Amino acid sequence: MRAEIRPFAERDRARLRALFGRAGQGTPTASLWGHEESQAAVFLTPYMDLEPESLFLALLDGEPVGFLAGCLDSARFPSEGRRMGRAIGAHRLFLRRRPLAFLLRAARDGLGAVIRREPVPGRFVDPRWPAHLHINVAPQAHGTGVAAALMNHWLDRLVESGTPGCHLQTLVENTRAVRFFTQMGFVAYGPTPAVPGIRHDGHRLHQLTMVWTAPAGRPPRQRPAPRVEPAPATAGPQGGARHPARRVADPGESAEPAATPAGNEVGSQDPTAGQVGLPPPGVTSPVS
Repeated sequence: MRAEIRPFAERDRARLRALFGRAGQGTPTASLWGHEESQAAVFLTPYMDLEPESLFLALLDGEPVGFLAGCLDSARFPSEGRRMGRAIGAHRLFLRRRPLAFLLRAARDGLGAVIRREPVPGRFVDPRWPAHLHINVAPQAHGTGVAAALMNHWLDRLVESGTPGCHLQTLVENTRAVRFFTQMGFVAYGPTPAVPGIRHDGHRLHQLTMVWTAPAGRPPRQRPAPRVEPAPATAGPQGGARHPARRVADPGESAEPAATPAGNEVGSQDPTAGQVGLPPPGVTSPVS
């Protein structure tokens, strides 16, 4: 099979929207609140509209099988909370049974965490890692290497733009995704709070923030079009990071408790910043 990774073009909009509906199937966050159109309005459409130059599409034999939606400066992008608020209103989610149940459960979970003084997911704010990404790969492309190819294109863009670093949020329980992102040069950072609203097989899931720091003085590599071969269904992540990250200090090495970040600290996940910190559909498992 012939793999192609290229930037998003406006002509791709309809096919990418269709891909969003099937990519990430089988993952814990495959359907967060059971309303695909509003989920796309949070995790896909803003990237097509506001930063299409940071959106990459993966094709196998000409068919789209994956995408990576990125943002170079999260502080200049509408927060997840703001995007969710708009989606809730535009799609009247409070009048839909399944989304309403999710939202009420999320509110109850969040209130309980505050009462128990537990860490809660929030908007990640740190000038060392201003960029962020979401990645989705369709099941038929798992094990082909397209997830690593998408990530390497994104890391090249970070280096070319002079962006100092990038963060992402996935789930602790998705060990294959964590292993993939680690292979790409990301490292775990900060507390791992329970994600409000989400259940998988009746169990709570926990958010994991991971960060990547741009290597000093390394130019982006040339990118020949990759050729990939089908891999067995049990194969793990293929490929690796073109830009290995520099190590960063783990908050656990500090004398300050990592589980109680303050909103004005560097690297804090500010629960007052208006973002609920939900991992987007499929982003937790680009290769599983």
